[in-house]
Parts: sequence; C-alpha cells; structure tokens
Amino acid sequence: PEFVVPTGQTPKNYLQSRLIDEAVQKRYTIRVVYFQGIRNTPDNLLRNAMPGLTEGEIFTAAVLQKSLNDVSRLSVIEPIRLGDVDVHLNRADSTIDLTLSFRERSHARRLIRERR
Repeated sequence: PEFVVPTGQTPKNYLQSRLIDEAVQKRYTIRVVYFQGIRNTPDNLLRNAMPGLTEGEIFTAAVLQKSLNDVSRLSVIEPIRLGDVDVHLNRADSTIDLTLSFRERSHARRLIRERR
C-alpha cells in the first residue's frame, strides 16, 4: 500500500535499483551470472569482457555498470543496459544472482566464425 514509484522510473527499474542498493550496502557476493539471448556468441567472450563481474566476488554497482559498458563494446551484441539485467537476492546467504539479457547482432555468427 505504501509502494510509490518515483516519477520518471518504471516499477521494474525502481525495484531493481533498490535491490542493487541493498546488495551493495550489505556486501553481497555474486553467486552466479546467467546469460540469456546468446546463441552464437561464446560464453567466454562475454565473461572476458566483464572481468569484475565474476562469481565469488563482492558485488558493486560500479563494477556492474563498468561491465555493462565494456561488454557493450563487443561488435557481436547490441549494447546492454541496466534495464537488461534481472537481479535476484538470496538474503539468507547474502548472495546475488544476475541475469543479463543480450541481443545478438544479425551478423554475430559470421563475426564469430571469422575470429576462429
């Protein structure tokens, strides 16, 4: 009944920012990082582009934002934003799970083949 979304924010983005703030303040550990929407891009290519967003590390919002900026520079995917990230907290274990939803560019398969 007291849930009020600030003007200019969607409910999803507002709730997500609250979860991120909680994870940062309580020093949650990254339990797992899931990738969605990837068919042709190797998992390790994405993970290498986001070295700070690793399972077992302490989660920070700054590292998340830097990782999104860095991985968005890859030519095989569309830029990813905070709205493309789903955050799930396990308060009992003080861990955070992140699901990143990617959109591959139409030429991703060709670019990946050329790199091999």
